[in-house]
Amino acid sequence: PDRSTMYGIACCHSLLGATESAFMYLYTAADHGWTEMGHMQQDSDLEPLRKDPRWDKLMQVLAANLEKSKPQRMQAALAGKIEKTAPDWELLDRDGKPVKLTDLRGKVVVLDFWATWCPPCRLAMKSINKFYTEHAGDDVMIFSVNVREKGRRKPIEYMKEQGYQWGLLYGTDEMREAYGVRGIPHLMVIDKEGVIRFEEIGFSDGLLDNLIWWTSDLM
Repeated sequence: PDRSTMYGIACCHSLLGATESAFMYLYTAADHGWTEMGHMQQDSDLEPLRKDPRWDKLMQVLAANLEKSKPQRMQAALAGKIEKTAPDWELLDRDGKPVKLTDLRGKVVVLDFWATWCPPCRLAMKSINKFYTEHAGDDVMIFSVNVREKGRRKPIEYMKEQGYQWGLLYGTDEMREAYGVRGIPHLMVIDKEGVIRFEEIGFSDGLLDNLIWWTSDLM
C-alpha cells in the first residue's frame, strides 16, 4: 500500500487502541517519504499516540523527510505554474476601507480564502504567518479573504488573538465564485500584472516553502 493508505490504517489502529501497530504503520509511511507533520499533529484519530515517547522521534523523521525532499518539491511547485487572468474585485478590509485589486498592480498578491471554523485554514495561516514575518518583502501583499462566515467580529478577533498582521478582507459570494473557490483553504498567488500564476487547495506542510518559491519566481 502507498503511504497515504498506511497513514489511514495507522489512524484506524490508533482509534482501536492498538498503539504498537499504529506506530508501525506510521513509521512505515515515514520510511516511504510521508511528510504531513501538521496534519498529523491536528488529526484527532492520533490523539492517543501523542504522549508516547515515539511520537517526538516520528516528528523528527518527518521533518527530515520534508527537508530531504526540497529539491523535488521546488521543481514540482514551479512546474505547476498557470496563467489565468485574476477577476477584478473591490473588498472591504478590517477597518471598513475598500481595497481594489487593480490598485495593487506592480505587487505580487497572495490571496488566502479561509474561515475561522476551518481547521486546515488555521494550519495554513500558521505557515502564512511564518512567511509574512520572515520572508515577505514590500513587493508582496498578503490578504486572508474571509468567506462562508457571517459577521465580521470573529475574523478580526481570531487574527488579533493569533497576532496575524497581514491584510484581512471580507469576501463576497460573487468574488468567491469568480475565482472558482469551492473548498477552503484555497490559496492563490497573483503576479504583478494581475495574472493568477500559482494556487493550492487545502493545506500541506510544504505551504511555507511553496510560498517562498512561488513569490521568488514572480519577482
